[in-house]
Amino acid sequence: MSLQPKEAKGFGPYARTSARMAKKPPIAALVDDDEEDDELPADDELLIRAKSLYSARRRRAKAFAAHAIVFHEPPWDMLLDLYIARRERRMVSATSACIAADVPTTSGLRWISTLRQRGLVDLSADPTDGRRTIVRMSDAAMETMEGYLESI
Repeated sequence: MSLQPKEAKGFGPYARTSARMAKKPPIAALVDDDEEDDELPADDELLIRAKSLYSARRRRAKAFAAHAIVFHEPPWDMLLDLYIARRERRMVSATSACIAADVPTTSGLRWISTLRQRGLVDLSADPTDGRRTIVRMSDAAMETMEGYLESI
């Protein structure tokens, strides 16, 4: 199946970083062990959990590099990366999604096609560069991911 992008409708907010997002503190500043009274908004907690999961997976892959195939789950890595990107209002190209999953582009494109067929991602043309395809986690996948992140 060819990865032909859909129209770029609805991706305008992802083409630029809002002033609010640019001023956000780093994650380390959001998590303060001394401030037990202050709770993070639920959305921030979910984003931190997703980043932590993704980071842990990268560390595990590095530690077990000689046995990476045992721990390799490209579609899950893509979904974590796409969740983080959507929450941060960033666009992700198909090539970047392949890099996030640590797979060759050909394998990554097959996974993207599978995720699209299952309704987990949407594709569109990059509004600033028509040669690129933008991959975005679908609304249904966002709800499912947030439910999962809330449960851990």
